[in-house]
Amino acid sequence: MINIRGYRVEPSEVENVLLKVDGISYTAVLGFDTSKITGIDNDMELYAGYVSDKTIDENNIINELKSILPDYMIPLIIKKIDSIPLNDRGKIDRKNVLPDNVLELYKRTVNKNKRIVKPTNKTEEDILDLVSKQIGVKKHETSIDVNLLSTGFNSLSLASFVYKIESKTHYSRI
Repeated sequence: MINIRGYRVEPSEVENVLLKVDGISYTAVLGFDTSKITGIDNDMELYAGYVSDKTIDENNIINELKSILPDYMIPLIIKKIDSIPLNDRGKIDRKNVLPDNVLELYKRTVNKNKRIVKPTNKTEEDILDLVSKQIGVKKHETSIDVNLLSTGFNSLSLASFVYKIESKTHYSRI
């Protein structure tokens, strides 16, 4: 079991759904720690490596997964790999499935194809500054309309983040 944004996820459930995608013959789903980037303790995301003899658009895979799984169970990184490494007992060698550059892939995935909406006032600028620091990107690389849950926030980190926003902007919900 892996804790993703406050939800418990069984990687084998995601693997079973991935195997239903036309052209995927083998798959391995693992959790990887993103806390070095997000600054959130025990922050995990899902990585899926799959083997296929076809070229499959990863957006099509994501769309198929979205039709079956909730958002938190959809791997943030889905990559075609040559083979699934096995250990001496014939089971998936989970230590060798994750690529060495998984955190770099994470940064690129979180930031790719995003339209950047610039802040229009001082409050939005202050909030964007906090968001960019929290998710580990430069301020000009993120947007005021970023979906915080898709960047690795969970209910606990959001509560803490709202407090930071209230402190910096002197805005209170009460």
